[in-house]
Amino acid sequence: VTRIRDLVQLQLPGIGLRTMPAAPRQIPYHAGYTYFELEKGGDLWKQMEKSSAFALHLAGEFPGLDMEFWAIRSHTDR
Repeated sequence: VTRIRDLVQLQLPGIGLRTMPAAPRQIPYHAGYTYFELEKGGDLWKQMEKSSAFALHLAGEFPGLDMEFWAIRSHTDR
């Protein structure tokens, strides 16, 4: 979370997003929604794995935006 302040102020990219072709079976499906996953890898991903928090920043205006964030435990997380 402390790192996001620097990224936003310097207008640097954070962890990348990748669109998913379908909703993961572990979370609810909503028609018309677009699903994304975080790109795993790189220094920022490694820092987030060690962190106890997560932050998200969206710039601009998104009228009517409905957004949810879900975390899915992988088999290696257990």
